[in-house]
Amino acid sequence: MKKVFILLLLFLFILSSVVVIASTDRIIRSDWEFTTDKDNKGVTQGFLSGDFSSAKWVSIPPNTTWNTVAPDYHGIAWYKRNEVFYENDLKNYKYIYLIFKGIDEEAYVYVNGQLTYEHTVQSTNLHIAFMWNNPFCVDIAPYLKPGYNTILVKVSDPARAGGIYGPIRILMTNTPYDLEFKSAIELNPDFENYIKVALKSSLFDRKYKPFSLFWFSDIHGDDIEMKRLVDFYDYYKEYFNDAICTGDIIESTFESDFNFWSKTPGAEKVMFITGNHDTLKTSWADQLTEKETYDLYFANYISKWNVQFKKNHTYYYKDYEQSKIRLICLDCMLVEEEQTQECDWLKDILKDASAKDLNVIIATHIPFIYDKIIKVDCGFTDIEHPLDPKSQEKYPSYKNINIFQVAVDDFMKEGGSFVCWICGHCHSDEVFYNTEFPNQLQVVIDSANRGQSPIDDDLVRSAGFKCMDLANAFIVDVSTNTIKIIRIGADRDKFLRDRSYFCYDYKNKKIVK
Repeated sequence: MKKVFILLLLFLFILSSVVVIASTDRIIRSDWEFTTDKDNKGVTQGFLSGDFSSAKWVSIPPNTTWNTVAPDYHGIAWYKRNEVFYENDLKNYKYIYLIFKGIDEEAYVYVNGQLTYEHTVQSTNLHIAFMWNNPFCVDIAPYLKPGYNTILVKVSDPARAGGIYGPIRILMTNTPYDLEFKSAIELNPDFENYIKVALKSSLFDRKYKPFSLFWFSDIHGDDIEMKRLVDFYDYYKEYFNDAICTGDIIESTFESDFNFWSKTPGAEKVMFITGNHDTLKTSWADQLTEKETYDLYFANYISKWNVQFKKNHTYYYKDYEQSKIRLICLDCMLVEEEQTQECDWLKDILKDASAKDLNVIIATHIPFIYDKIIKVDCGFTDIEHPLDPKSQEKYPSYKNINIFQVAVDDFMKEGGSFVCWICGHCHSDEVFYNTEFPNQLQVVIDSANRGQSPIDDDLVRSAGFKCMDLANAFIVDVSTNTIKIIRIGADRDKFLRDRSYFCYDYKNKKIVK
């Protein structure tokens, strides 16, 4: 009996050891202490040596921006807290990680006065616009001691709300933790089922295959998202005729911003048109010439797309005869004389499409927004986002932009078949008509950029979750006169409205329910 008892104790000891050594994971749920540091004097005033008396510290809840305690503050601030780690923690676990879901924007993490991690533009090589929602983890095990440990986080944010706005996990483990996110392919497991159904040939006319376009817009230099979307397109390319980005490729207005495109493997397969950011020089009123735009963006790519184009021109078209579709891609950022030439070209291309009985889709960056908008009442329309025509007036090219819609109207009056315009620019999902051109449907999609999408729209873009990504499968079936859109990634707004798919009868102007 004594032997059995001893063996049982030994078994329980071994079992308890296994449980401890496996891993423990918890979220920091209690308040931090917070102080602003407008003059960046925290280090010289002794914060790292444990002297915090020179500053006034207030409690701040976790998972919230610092605006809750410091309204309208911009600049540098500090967070501090004491975290207890026991001797067994340090003995039994090789790695002890702080996992930060989100800090807006740059951050320095100190443990017991020692810099353990720097999450900055310089250290990550990320653009400043992508720092705020880029999670990171820090192994703090080498800096810990048994008992209380002081954790300090110095945060720098020059504009808008700032601070540690996302949850922080403490993970103790013996296995290295890799903060790798699932791909867009893994996060959209139902996509293949959706697109197979959407592409099923019509029973009424199997002569024409549905046209399918992998479509995103306003990537704004987000190299991480660009790679994720190109990988997704490459994986599912059998279901797509082509891929396109409808403008605002770069983040700012610097030529070097376009480098990320050439550094993304597979990006050469993606067609694009230019947006307002892409063609600016120094101000909204100072634009590149068409030749300058062609040399900067198109010269190395357009010949690879199998499109019909002329050298030094930034607009083109492509026919998909099996789908009875002609896709026309315009440059809406040309100055007046260049724009007039482009419109003359468009009229000829439309006339040719009519002669060949092709249905026309036109891609342009900025949608046509006038005083009166008729929104299509569907889940894909952002009901709160105003489409303000005055916001476009700063672009010289927009003064005479309606000449393109006039050309399309004339094309339709002569019997031509027009499907819709596809656009970006607004950073929101919109489906609408203008009263001036009530037969021209415009479909606008939200920004693929993870930082810019939530600015104007209410789609959350959280790294590591399905809503991290934002692209679309755009499908046109001329046999049934329907447009079908399947959202890849972010598909719910703050009202929990569904944007996962959308079907519209463009001939009869009605939602297919």
